[in-house]
Amino acid sequence: MRKSFELFSLAILLSLNSYVFAGPSQEFYELRTYSFKTLEQQARTENYLEKALLPALHRAHIKKVGVFKPVETDSTFGKKLIVLIPFRSLDEFEKLGFVLEKDKQYQTDGEEYIGATFDNPPYVRIEKTILKAFPKMPILAVPDLKGPVTERVYELRSYEGHTEKIYRNKVQMFNDGDDLASCV
Repeated sequence: MRKSFELFSLAILLSLNSYVFAGPSQEFYELRTYSFKTLEQQARTENYLEKALLPALHRAHIKKVGVFKPVETDSTFGKKLIVLIPFRSLDEFEKLGFVLEKDKQYQTDGEEYIGATFDNPPYVRIEKTILKAFPKMPILAVPDLKGPVTERVYELRSYEGHTEKIYRNKVQMFNDGDDLASCV
C-alpha cells in the first residue's frame, strides 16, 4: 500500500511540475451568438450585456470581453449579436454560472433579462461554442487600432477541414504565421 501511495504521489508531483513549468497555457473562448426577431429584443439583450453581464465578468476578473454587431450592410444586421468571452481554463468556464448566480449585483442589474418570461424572451436563440486558442498564440491579443471603436470592422472566419489531417495542416499554418497576413 505504501508503494502505491508513493507512486500516486510521484504522479501528482510530475503533473504539477509539468503544469507549473509549461509556460502560458492556452485560453478557451466561449463564443455566444444571439439571434433576434425584433430590434426590441436586441436592445434588451444589449442592455443586459452592458449593465449586468459585462460588469459581472469584470468583477470575476474576465476583462477582455468582445461584443460584436454586424455592419448595417450585412443581411444579419439587427438579427445577430456575438459575444466573445475568454477563459484561462475550462474550469473557469465551467464555474461561470455559479459565479454569476452568487453575484447579487448581477442578479439585480440583469433582472429583466434573467427573469424574462417564455412569451416575451429577450432573444430567439443563443448558440454557444467553446474554442481553444492556438498553441503558438495561447492568449487573446487585442489589436492596437487607432480609429474610433464605432468604425472598426472585424471578420469572424470559420475554417473546415474535410479530414483530420487537413485540419491539423490548417492549425499548423496559423501557428507558423503563413496565413496571418491574409487574416488582417
